[in-house]
Parts: sequence; C-alpha cells; structure tokens
Amino acid sequence: MRGFRSHWCGLIFCSFLFLTLPLAAFANDYYVSATGSDSNNGSQGSPWRSIQKATSAFTLGSSGTVIHVAAGTYTAPDITRGGASNSARLVIQCDAGVASASAAQGQCRITNDHILIEAGNIDMVGFDVGNNSNMNVAFDVICPSNSGSGQLCPAGPNVRIIGNYIHDLGASVNAGSAVGCSDAGAINEVSHGYRMTGNKYIGNFILNFGAGYPSPVGGNCGWGIDLDGTDAVVQNNIIINVPTGGIGSHAACNLVISNNVIIKTTDAIVPNSQHAGTMCPNGVGHNTFANNYSANVVNHYYQSGGASACTSSNPSLYSHNITDGSGNDFNPPRTGCDTVNPSPMTHQAPSAYFVQYQASAAGDFHLSANSAGLLAGSTQCVAGGISPCTPSTDIVGVLRGSPLSVGAYETQQAGSVPSPPTGLTAQVQ
Repeated sequence: MRGFRSHWCGLIFCSFLFLTLPLAAFANDYYVSATGSDSNNGSQGSPWRSIQKATSAFTLGSSGTVIHVAAGTYTAPDITRGGASNSARLVIQCDAGVASASAAQGQCRITNDHILIEAGNIDMVGFDVGNNSNMNVAFDVICPSNSGSGQLCPAGPNVRIIGNYIHDLGASVNAGSAVGCSDAGAINEVSHGYRMTGNKYIGNFILNFGAGYPSPVGGNCGWGIDLDGTDAVVQNNIIINVPTGGIGSHAACNLVISNNVIIKTTDAIVPNSQHAGTMCPNGVGHNTFANNYSANVVNHYYQSGGASACTSSNPSLYSHNITDGSGNDFNPPRTGCDTVNPSPMTHQAPSAYFVQYQASAAGDFHLSANSAGLLAGSTQCVAGGISPCTPSTDIVGVLRGSPLSVGAYETQQAGSVPSPPTGLTAQVQ
C-alpha cells in the first residue's frame, strides 16, 4: 500500500491548480520500523521490518518515493532499484536523523555490513553506519555492470549520500597489505570501467576508519571518501582519523570539493588522474577545490603519479582553502594549469580555528571567534567546471552567504552570525 504526501489549500486556490496543471505529481511514502514485519504492507500504520524489503517492494511515484525508517537497528540493504530521474528519486531516510550527521548519531543504526547501492537516482540520508571493526566500507556505490570502457554506467548515476554518521569501522580488516587497511573508502565508488557521474556526498561525519592515522603502510590503505567517477560533488563533510587520505579521486575531471574539514590523515585531498583515459574523455581538469580546512596532515593536497590533474585548456582552481601550516600545502607544487588563490595559503592551528578542537566526536567544529575561516571563503568556481560549486547551507542547514566561511560550519555557534576574523596570517612554504 502506498501513501501520498499532500498539503492543505483553499478551495479557490486548489481549483486554480487543477485548472492550470494537467496532472498532479505525487511521491509515494513507505515506512520501515524495528517493530514492523516484512509481511506488512509498508504503510505508516503497518510498516515493514527491513530496509531490504522496502527497496524491493516500493512503487515509484511520479515525483519519486520516500522510504521513512524509524529509529532502531537494521540489516544493511543491497539496493538494486532506484529512481527514474532527478525529479523522481528514491529517498531512503532515517526520520530521526535526517536533520544532520550529528542528529543521525545513534538513531537508525546499521552495524552488520556495508550498504550496497547498485542503481541510480537514490538518496541515503541520516543513518548511523559502522561500530564494527570488520566492516570494510560503509557505503559502496557501484556500477553493477563489468568491463566498461568509459561509457556511462547503464544502472544510472546521481547517487547522494547525505548527512550520515559513519564511524569506527574497518580496524580489523586486512585486504592484503596490513591490518586496518581496506584498500577502499568509508564512502566508496566502484566504476568497473564505466563513467559514474553526478554523485554527491554532502554533510557526512566520517570518524575512525581502518587503522586510522598514521597509516601502517603506504599507498591505498583507506580513505574517507574514495571517488572512482567524475562530475562528483563533495561538500560539508567532516573526516577525522583515516589512514591514507580524506578525499581521493581516480579521475580528476569536473570535480567539486568544497567546504570540507579533514583532520589526522596522510593526504587530505588527492586529485589523481589514474583513470583519466577512460573516465575523462575531454581531459582532466575543470576541478574546483574551495573553502576546505585541513590539519594534522602530511600533504594537504597531494598529486600522486606523474600526470597533472589539469591541462591548459582544462584548468583547476584551489580557492580560499586553509591549512594548519603543518606538512606540505601542495605535494608536488601545482603546475601552470592550476590557480591557487590566495597564494600563499592562510594557516591557522585547529586549536584556534575551532570552538573546541578534538580529533574525535567530542570536538566542536564550529568556528571560533578568531577563526581565520570566518567569512573568508569564496563562491568562485573554475571556468568551465560545475557551477555553483559551493553549498548554499552548512552541515547543519545554516544558510551560507557571500562571502561564506571556510569549513563545514558557517557560524561560530549554532544560530549565531559570523563576525570578521582577526589575526590572519599567511606563511610561505
């Protein structure tokens, strides 16, 4: 049984709508509860027990479907059916955790295994995933077809992982290099040679993945977010204590990585061009890296291999990013197709940057009164790239202005208005 979301309206206004709109668009609503049963019909009064049942049995409405999950503990689903388009999406949300990653903590818990997503036009919102040392991935976004050669994934793009609390996973995993090395990301993409475009990873809190920092081995030992596709948007995430890197890409073209906080890892952001030949038919570049803050990192922006992540015709932009001044801002130095603004970058220690800095969930990552990030960001995007390239709200939904602040939070405290920072410094490395 399916339900419809509706809103009250007056007789005259409703009559006008029915006269001017040939068809009304509806989103079907289904419900899952830890006290439900998979023999129920999925209505609000008769919810299913498992997310797997809901993703297998839903009927897509003309404007999509929302699967409402109540607080409780659930088995990780393998999602093989999705939405039809951006305007008719499948949304799977924890109703108690949908407000933000911090609200998601302890609500809809998935601890047994990773969530596998093998379809497109899907939103996963507000879940608590992890607390399992044998879990090697939290969200696995996969093109289910094999042996691609650069064509679009036939299962569809546009997966959104939003506002999830991902924590304490993978410490016992051994993918062959060392204990705590999963060779994947807490949020992970697997393209199988196909182009996966339009995925968005927004407002997630990722804490304690794998062996954490320092990495027990070099190379690919575990990432906060590991991108295998192109045209991805990664914004407002907080990533703490992961081995190899915070955010990495295997095909650095048409990426937006903005307003993230990355703490305690080897490489904060890696714009790699490993799969550029198949994934970037128009060449690497057109990437925007804006308003990110990173600390306790060996290389804040690291380009592995010999190939550049941009070209003269496809430039990349590093705009108004801030680091703590430790390690290398860039390794190796950026090339002529990269624009770094401002240059040199601004530095400030995390103890001064945040209200209360701790490399754990106990930290308060709002900006301090003297944070160098207050109103220090930019909405500028690289020419030819994805635009807009900065988020309209912060990690908890506070509206951002122009100029906006650097990092995942816009304000000093929840609901406060940012004031101009003091004591800004820039260091040449």
